Amino acid sequence: MQDTTIEQIQQPVVPPENVRHVVEVATAADLDGVVELGRVIHAASSDSALTYSGPKVRALLEHLIASPTAGVLFVTRSEGRVVGGFAGGISPHLFSEDLIAFDYAFFVKPGARHGMRSAALVQAFVIWARRRGAKRVKVSATYGLDVASTARLFQSLGFTSDGVGFSKEV
Repeated sequence: MQDTTIEQIQQPVVPPENVRHVVEVATAADLDGVVELGRVIHAASSDSALTYSGPKVRALLEHLIASPTAGVLFVTRSEGRVVGGFAGGISPHLFSEDLIAFDYAFFVKPGARHGMRSAALVQAFVIWARRRGAKRVKVSATYGLDVASTARLFQSLGFTSDGVGFSKEV
C-alpha cells in the first residue's frame, strides 16, 4: 500500500475546470444534513421496506470522517445546505492484496441534479482513490433510483459495466 498522509487525503479535490460545483470532504458539522439525505435516499429506494436507522448511518459516516485512511465522505452544497454526497471506502480485493475503492452511497437530491454536480462527486472519489493507491474503483447503481441515468453518468466518466445486481424478499 502506498504511504499517504492524512493531510494528503484531506487535500481539497479540485474538479476539472468545466465542473462548477464545489465538492468538499465532509466534517462532523455536515453529519445532520447527510443523515437526512440518507433518509431521503432510503425512502425513495427499492429498499424502502427496510427500517431506516439514522444512528447506524451516522456511525458509519463518523467512522469515515474520523478514519480517512479507511474511507471518505464527500459533500456538495447548494445555498449552504448539503444536497449531495458520496461515501466510499478502500480495502484489499477479496482475491488480491491490490486495493479497490468502492461506494457505500452516492446520491444527489433531484432538484440539485442539474449541471455537473453528480459527476464532480464521482470524480472527487476517483481522485481520492488514486491518491490512496487503489488499482480499481467500483461503483454501483443498486438503489433502484434512476438506474439508467446513473449508468450513463458512470459510463460517461470512463466506467464499464461488470455485472448486475439482484434482490429477493425472504
